[in-house]
Amino acid sequence: MKFIITIFSVSYIFLLIQLIDTSKKIRWKDYKTNRTTAKKAANFCLSLYNNKTKSDLYVCNKTLTAVNETLSPNSTINLMFNGSWISERNCTEPFQAKYVPPTNGKNETCEVEKMNLTLPPTTTTTTTTTTTTTTTTTRKRQPPRSGFWWFWNLMGRLG
Repeated sequence: MKFIITIFSVSYIFLLIQLIDTSKKIRWKDYKTNRTTAKKAANFCLSLYNNKTKSDLYVCNKTLTAVNETLSPNSTINLMFNGSWISERNCTEPFQAKYVPPTNGKNETCEVEKMNLTLPPTTTTTTTTTTTTTTTTTRKRQPPRSGFWWFWNLMGRLG
């Protein structure tokens, strides 16, 4: 049984090393979209959002992130950008979108959502304490379990 667990552990470590080596070979800068394409895609997505919500309020203020999914020139672009109101440029809201450029006679499409960054309301609680004398017996505190407690328990049972 220990042999099987050892083989499993060695194969897992090998896969982890392979994953780290593969991630170092990818040049992430190749996947960045140029600014003009990102700005065009963000404005297109915001126009769709304005049509969907029946408002003409948002224009693209600043593109934060634009990443291609593949290295091909007409790849899907994942966008994150700030949209601002036309009347108030200081009031910006974050948007996330997935832009698919026109290919093979198909129209360009975009899935856009406004990100909700509102924090949940905080509740305040008040506690009152009273002091009373009681006799208690203290027990030795158990140390917290590690993440691999089941593994060490199994190894201990196998002997």
